[in-house]
Amino acid sequence: MTSDPRSFDWRTGVVDVNALERKLKLSVVIEPDFVLVRADNIVQAELEDRTVLFSMRAGLCFELNPVASKIWRLLAVRCPVSRVIESLARDYAAETDVVQRDVRGFLQELAENGLVRVLRAEPQ
Repeated sequence: MTSDPRSFDWRTGVVDVNALERKLKLSVVIEPDFVLVRADNIVQAELEDRTVLFSMRAGLCFELNPVASKIWRLLAVRCPVSRVIESLARDYAAETDVVQRDVRGFLQELAENGLVRVLRAEPQ
């Protein structure tokens, strides 16, 4: 394990306060037709407009900004990535392709750190 010099990633809203990198590598890229849900081993706390997550399995702590917190709330139940993208694009009056790029990157980060599970691809 190596030291992880990151502190705050403004794009994803994630703060890694653990000095050791212990990512669980994911071999798949998050696609809009995937269905995700929160992992079972996550402890969370709401702090004003932010959410703090602690992964018991990986020993990592994350602070989510308000947009990332909204995504986290959507993932409380099985949720297609496409629904997350549509919800944010609508709520923030943003271009869908920009939201899709940013959301997929953020969800990839959550998956790589074991915070969400990829359940299946949504049927066409």
